[in-house]
Amino acid sequence: MQGTAAFSKFMKVLQIVSDSDESLTTSAVARLAGLPRPTAYRIIAALIAEGMIVERSGGLLGLGPRLISLAIRSWTQSDIREAARQPLETLRDVLNETVHLAVNSGDEMVYIDKPEANRPISMRSRIGTRVPLYSSSVGKAWLSTLPQADMARIVEPLTFEPKTDHTVSSPAELFMQLAEIRTRGFSMDLQENEAEICSYRSRSSQQTVTRLLA
Repeated sequence: MQGTAAFSKFMKVLQIVSDSDESLTTSAVARLAGLPRPTAYRIIAALIAEGMIVERSGGLLGLGPRLISLAIRSWTQSDIREAARQPLETLRDVLNETVHLAVNSGDEMVYIDKPEANRPISMRSRIGTRVPLYSSSVGKAWLSTLPQADMARIVEPLTFEPKTDHTVSSPAELFMQLAEIRTRGFSMDLQENEAEICSYRSRSSQQTVTRLLA
């Protein structure tokens, strides 16, 4: 449908601006989104008018106050986050490791809470960070809980982009890992998503413990 396609383009632009670790220009967003410049300019102008994106000096783009307000309301009203907050903090305090709470979103997992460990060094994640299903402990643990047919339907079309030298590279390799996870009851990310970062997740919980190698 034409309306759905247009909305998808708006969301793609928003996601690119949100995910970037540095401010982007409209030209850069157009390139990353694979959109013609005139189309990207029209989308960004509409998002600026609605307060979803702001344009700073030098033409650099950032998230707008309206989007931030909506995100905060969604975060604070999350039933899962509210119910898990105390167990997350208890686990963080016992292990002195960063703990993530994540939910599924398409072919990714999204962190919705992150009690930090009391350490001088921390990983680059933040609330709202999206991680691939195939390279994160939380993604693989979630996949392992699905019926085999549902798991195959999600895994087969995945694009296995190498995040590090340790990233799983094919559906066959991922299926082997998922079978092991089902047997042992927890998943691991051994520097697969980010170098020098390891994480562990129980299949029965959405809480992920993250450890920096040092």
